[in-house]
Amino acid sequence: MDDEMGARHETCSALNCDPRAAPGCGCGSLIDALFTGAIPCAGGAGSFEDFADNPIPADFFGPGSDPFTELVCLKGEPLGNTVFGVFDTADTLILRSDNPFECDAPFPDIGVVDIEIVELHLVSIDPIVVTFNGGQTPELWDVEVELSDLDQPIGSMTVQKTHDNGGTFTADLPVLPKITFTQVANPGNIQVLDFGLAGLDPIGFTTQPTGWVHEVKLGTVKPEGGPSCFNPSIAEP
Repeated sequence: MDDEMGARHETCSALNCDPRAAPGCGCGSLIDALFTGAIPCAGGAGSFEDFADNPIPADFFGPGSDPFTELVCLKGEPLGNTVFGVFDTADTLILRSDNPFECDAPFPDIGVVDIEIVELHLVSIDPIVVTFNGGQTPELWDVEVELSDLDQPIGSMTVQKTHDNGGTFTADLPVLPKITFTQVANPGNIQVLDFGLAGLDPIGFTTQPTGWVHEVKLGTVKPEGGPSCFNPSIAEP
């Protein structure tokens, strides 16, 4: 795991701001650490990967396996030790090219910054069911989602400051995942689908308007990571 993460960042590809390759560049204060809750995704709610439009092809899981077209319901798995620090809760790290505003910036105002996903660790809430031979033989498989071994595309975040301590933001973020499937009955049987290495298009994520604050007030869960003038996914109490 550590070797794979190192290989992904050793060329300073993450917005040219790898804390190991460029000490002192301030990456820590530009990392947004996010947590993905285990929300059931029945009916399309929650965090999930949908293979309905882009099925996993026949024989991917082994000779005779049927195309997989179902939802995979996911939850966050804490990242732990990363090149960007230790995260005991967060499962996703987003690196920004800059802070959208200074802490004392007036409002109303709007800013746009580049973003890139630099760490991701999700796991299936329940094993998926893979069938063989036209649905005759079902098997259970666990799913783990990380980032492709190739560089991630760059997205953008649009941030509005609507009051003294913050406002709302939206984000458009393309992600190249690496999905690892492990057969429950035979954990040595592992199949990997790396979107980048397979030449598949990135998955596009677009957020709805979400709150952010400069200063995290009492009664609000403090985000992981270094001090910042931009703390996303936190609304003013």
